[in-house]
Amino acid sequence: KKTVCDMKTHGTAKDDTTKTYRGTIDMVKGCAGSKGNEIETTLLLSPKAVVKAAPIILCGEEDISYDGVGSVDGELPGESAAYLKEVGKNKAGLSFARLTNKVYIKNETEAYLSDYLLSRSKGCERETAWYYILEDRYDDSKAIDDYLDIIKPDADALKAMIEDVPASKALLKSKLIAHKSGNMGDFFDDLTI
Repeated sequence: KKTVCDMKTHGTAKDDTTKTYRGTIDMVKGCAGSKGNEIETTLLLSPKAVVKAAPIILCGEEDISYDGVGSVDGELPGESAAYLKEVGKNKAGLSFARLTNKVYIKNETEAYLSDYLLSRSKGCERETAWYYILEDRYDDSKAIDDYLDIIKPDADALKAMIEDVPASKALLKSKLIAHKSGNMGDFFDDLTI
């Protein structure tokens, strides 16, 4: 009863490969009030790559909730803002992972992934690369450094990022302040942790 199931899968597909995802959430009798979430994220590295998704939810109860790619009783759940944000954060995470592990990465792939992240950094229409750091990697010193190295935020973006970060995420806030002071002024000007 009142259980949450989060099924997340991540992958990449390149060249002319085909990737198929088949996931099943079984909402058995007695699980009233439960919620099932399925998120499948694949980073396509080639226009020839094919991705197929066939998520299944088995319903033994009527009082359940489902969000993801699929259907419940024939009704599409729609793409909620939270779902799209989560998918965007997952794609940003995959992009960062590939850019920070550059073994056998082609120049055009590196440029594509960098552009993808830049177009989703703080101040852009979609800020999912920023939310990936702010919400998922705020306590990971290397991830924060990688983000700053790849994105290369200007003074306005840094100021906006610093304002976004709550005091409870001190490592992220201090790294942003240090980066701003290292590039553009006095460290103590923005010290408001």
